[in-house]
Amino acid sequence: YSLAIPKYIQYRAHMIMQSPDDVWDELHEETSKAGLDKIMELQGFYVKSGQMAAANIGNAFPKIWQDTMSVLQDECPSEPFEVVKSIVESEYGCDLHDVFETFEETPIGAASIGQVHRATLKRDGSKVV
Repeated sequence: YSLAIPKYIQYRAHMIMQSPDDVWDELHEETSKAGLDKIMELQGFYVKSGQMAAANIGNAFPKIWQDTMSVLQDECPSEPFEVVKSIVESEYGCDLHDVFETFEETPIGAASIGQVHRATLKRDGSKVV
């Protein structure tokens, strides 16, 4: 809320003052960049929300917001390998290397709610993602 509430007040003030377009453009640019920074910090659901802004779902977002958030369409941040390893081990209830012969630390892709790694199963050598 430390970002949202002050920005909401700013937006409301400009609505009341009927500010000119150049003032709105500057406010949109400043706020969309701050919003993107916060989204990158919070990740997960917030990345998905930013992707919706980039795609202009509901025709609700100014062009500057769409442009700023567009990086979330194909440049989602990945989780560190230690986080992935911890999740996989928790799900399987054992060490990663008890299940996988190999497990690539670098993901082949990352999205708003997950990422994909290449691996090889220990039991039969099958290649999996």
